[in-house]
Amino acid sequence: RNTLNGNVHKSEQGYLFVLEDTEAQRVIGVSAIEVAVGLIEPWYNFHVGTQVHASKALNVYKSLPTLFLSNDRTGSSELCTLFLDPERRENQNGKFLSKIRFMFIAAFKQYFEKKLIAEMRGYSDENGCSPFWDAIGHHFF
Repeated sequence: RNTLNGNVHKSEQGYLFVLEDTEAQRVIGVSAIEVAVGLIEPWYNFHVGTQVHASKALNVYKSLPTLFLSNDRTGSSELCTLFLDPERRENQNGKFLSKIRFMFIAAFKQYFEKKLIAEMRGYSDENGCSPFWDAIGHHFF
C-alpha cells in the first residue's frame, strides 16, 4: 500500500504476489518485483562477453570469453523471487506466478523503469555452496 501511495523511496518499493490454496488456506507460491535496484546500496552484476583478437596479416583469430563486473543495471526494475511449493508444480501454477508480474507491470507502467532485468540463480551444490561464488564472486564483495 505504501508503494502505491508513493510514501516509500523508489529503492524501497516492491511488490510481492502470493498464490494461495484457498481450500487448504495455505500459501503455495510467491513471486515479486523490485521497482528500482541499487539506488541506495550498489547493485552489481556480471557481463558475459567476448573479446576478439584478430590479424589477417598473421592469420590469427581468437575469440575469448570474458566476464566483467559492472553496475550498469542500477536503477532498473527487477523481476525477483519466484518460488512454488514442489508439490504444487502442476496446472501451470509456476507459469501463472511468473506471468502475473508482467501483467502487473503492464497495468501500472508508471511505477516501473523502462529497463526490466531478472537475476538467474546459479548452481548450488548439495551443501548450498556456489562454485561460481567460491571461485570468483567472493573476491569482489
